[in-house]
Amino acid sequence: MLRRAAAVSALWKDALTARAGAEFSATPSLTLRGGAIYGSDPVASNTLFTIFPAIVQSAATAGLGYRIGATTVDLTYALTLTREQMAAPTSMVASEYANSCNHLAESTFSLGLGWKF
Repeated sequence: MLRRAAAVSALWKDALTARAGAEFSATPSLTLRGGAIYGSDPVASNTLFTIFPAIVQSAATAGLGYRIGATTVDLTYALTLTREQMAAPTSMVASEYANSCNHLAESTFSLGLGWKF
């Protein structure tokens, strides 16, 4: 199993990720944020399997922060854009994944609470 894992990881490429974001203070209490993310796909098609999240490449983000005294409430949203990738006719991971299609998208919300002291 270790040989197979080493052979699979040797086929992967380095990934390049670029991120950009902006923050705007709308009022002394309200901060608005936005951003974008791009990452290259490091996964070789003959090592792809159905529960693998590394195929996504692009995302858009938005958020806001609201300050009340020493407390800050942060709300964020990230939309990972839909991406499909076809597995190769022969798979190094497991034969049941050969010729399969991965389709992945994600929406994520988060809520944070912070205190300054």
